[in-house]
Amino acid sequence: MADRVEWLRDDNECDFAIRYLKRRVNHAERRCIDKASNQLSRTTASRRRAETWIHALKESGYDKILTRLQGNVRQHRLPKTGKARRFNLTEEACKALDHLVHTYGKSPSETISSLLTNTPEALAEARQKWMAEHKDQIERWTYNHLDLKDRLKRTEHEMDELHKQLRLHIRALMMWKASMDSDTPPFDGEPEQLDDQVEKELKSIQQKVKKQARVLSSIPD
Repeated sequence: MADRVEWLRDDNECDFAIRYLKRRVNHAERRCIDKASNQLSRTTASRRRAETWIHALKESGYDKILTRLQGNVRQHRLPKTGKARRFNLTEEACKALDHLVHTYGKSPSETISSLLTNTPEALAEARQKWMAEHKDQIERWTYNHLDLKDRLKRTEHEMDELHKQLRLHIRALMMWKASMDSDTPPFDGEPEQLDDQVEKELKSIQQKVKKQARVLSSIPD
């Protein structure tokens, strides 16, 4: 039998822990508690079920969900005042809240309170403050983004122009072959000189491609 989880004080808290885990576990954690549930029957008491799930999650290294569970159990046992309000969140809202809790490092209750007590003006002011503090970084990101877009645009134009130039040369070659009625040119020169001429022609094509690409990239979309 699993060791007793001392921070679950009574059956009410065990029921709360079961409901919380059913709502808040992720896919991997759900597989873990489902596997642990195979050892239990439908009539298993809520304390044993809750403790079995908790021990299974702990043994599998899912400590974060257990830390959040303990925090929510403590919050659950606090005396309710007349101003307190309880409500249910959709699954999508719970996922969004989990993300905010992770981002700000606060409990779910503190996170919701912060969002509700800050006016839109205060949130806008906080955003402007963040933008000002990270101005240089934002400018670098923007510059890098625009530079990357420009380089991609030039590369695209270069490829288009390269295909165009190659198509022209291939067409001229095919016309020459057709007029000579031969696939082998009547070449009787030095292979080294031919290689030099080929390299010069390739460089000439590359220069034409880059020049044309710069012209095309300067034209607004």
